Amino acid sequence: MSVSHSTWPVVLMPYNLPPWLCMKNPFLFLSLLIPGPSAPGNYIDVYMQPLVDELKELWDTGVNTYDASTKSYFTLRTSLLWTVSDFPAYANLSGWSTKDSFDGTKEREGPPRSLTGEQVLAELKGFEIKFGKLVKDNPSLPYNWKKRNGKTKDHLKGCRDLEEMGIRHELHPEPLSNGKVYLPPACFEMDKKEKEKFCNVLKEVKVPNGYAANISRYIQVKPTPKMLCLKSHDNHILMHQLLPVAIRNILPKHVRSVIMKLCRYYRQLCSKVLNPNDLFNMEKDIGKILCDLERIFSPSFFDVMIHLSVHLASEARLGGPVHYRWMYPIERYLGTLKSYVRNKSKPEGSIVEGYLAEEYLSFCPLYLASDVETIHNKTSQNHDDGGDDTVLPIFCMHGRPIGASNVVKLGYDTLAIAHSHVLFNCSEIDFLQTEHLNILSHQNPKKRKCDIQHLHSQEFEDDDITEPNLLLYKQIASNQVDEDMTSRDNRITSDIETLANGPSEVVKKYKGYIINGFRFHINDVEKNMITQNSGVIHQALTSSFSSARDNDPIVVDVTYYDVLKDIIELKYGDGKKVVLFHCDWISSGSRIKVDENGFTTLDF
Repeated sequence: MSVSHSTWPVVLMPYNLPPWLCMKNPFLFLSLLIPGPSAPGNYIDVYMQPLVDELKELWDTGVNTYDASTKSYFTLRTSLLWTVSDFPAYANLSGWSTKDSFDGTKEREGPPRSLTGEQVLAELKGFEIKFGKLVKDNPSLPYNWKKRNGKTKDHLKGCRDLEEMGIRHELHPEPLSNGKVYLPPACFEMDKKEKEKFCNVLKEVKVPNGYAANISRYIQVKPTPKMLCLKSHDNHILMHQLLPVAIRNILPKHVRSVIMKLCRYYRQLCSKVLNPNDLFNMEKDIGKILCDLERIFSPSFFDVMIHLSVHLASEARLGGPVHYRWMYPIERYLGTLKSYVRNKSKPEGSIVEGYLAEEYLSFCPLYLASDVETIHNKTSQNHDDGGDDTVLPIFCMHGRPIGASNVVKLGYDTLAIAHSHVLFNCSEIDFLQTEHLNILSHQNPKKRKCDIQHLHSQEFEDDDITEPNLLLYKQIASNQVDEDMTSRDNRITSDIETLANGPSEVVKKYKGYIINGFRFHINDVEKNMITQNSGVIHQALTSSFSSARDNDPIVVDVTYYDVLKDIIELKYGDGKKVVLFHCDWISSGSRIKVDENGFTTLDF
């Protein structure tokens, strides 16, 4: 369609749904469709009046509704929590203009006090609502402010303002002999080489599959470095993750540190889980961040959108996680509605027809058998096979390979290492570690307990598993099977015996694997891909022997950073299998550092 036609949908979103269903397409209700070709403006409340009446009815009297789970009726009531809209629509809906008003007065008072719910109701008591545009003779609606002095770019007039205000002398315009004016560069400006370096970082960046769009398509390095046609979610990812990385070696430290703090503020604000104590600290930090920004950028930079940052943390403290109120699901849904348009001369009719057809497809599958794939039970892109619950958890692999396999034969040493990792991670044979500790203690009676633990950890985890050790593990497991044959479940004893017999030397190797909804690729596959899914991070509790006192080691929390090199499927008896990830990992040492900007850098 074109910009000359404006259609305004009004969508209701129920919030009493699980997080994985809330604000998803099947649960968005198109309640109004305000036709074009022009925007309704302040007349939008006239279109909204029937919907408001229905919402009032649902709040006051409710609707008799059948509950299929309890097979009984109940009174369904609804309450309007908030509205989600862009700022022009916010001004039309509330009657309060979102434009700035500057009269040159210096503000020296503190921040305004937040109003309580009772105070808001008291101020709105007796408030007269007139549908349609504001009338000039109504003194109770003094909201038609006008934007007087809101500049949005750094230009000659902005520098003249700095000169008139007597601040930032290094940015004052300098007249030249030829009649032109020289504008000194600001500390945050980048020259052409710096811009090329900045754009190259964004051009070569790789993000995990499904995390963001291919931002490199919108980055131009030659002949002029610039960014083109970024979507709103692209800017979201750029602000949260990519911008701090791209500027960390370009801008001066006092400039990039403040920008990184602002990016960190938004990244923490948009987390799926929010800590109320952190939000109180964020309310204090954002004020300091904006003050630091005022020392770097010109006053024209600070419009109403920058000022809104002050209120976001307090709004999150009142309303909860922000992903229930932001515009991204709405924008995706607008794209869905646009896709319904088949006749561009009748866009509203096409949208209504497509929406009704989509509703039919949503409700009718509820009456089909569960084994029929529908919109409600279709598998996601990164689904796994669910595993086999009839065997030991070590053999119950909740995942599926990607692509064809490569059958290879492993050497005995490599096979022993792989099998030892399987034994070490099998919770059903924890007795294996206990027995091994007892054997080591008997063989080394003069060693301290921490030395025995260290030796035990090395033999189970390190890459020096020898043939006698592997046979020892097998013997221990077999003895336990013989002792507990009468007391243990036949299924468990059979699986433990299979585990004790060891894997086949013929294994399968894969280049990709999907597990727990995440997609992984080995590092060699990603060289020609635009996404990166070989990174693995794992947090674990481990024993520290370097700082151990007396005989007991100290348990510490260690974060492992891995790069996936290989995916190996071990075959055991009776068709059982275990999939292992072979990684290059870093947990500590000189190859992991935290730089001055707070970035964790790894040298693999």
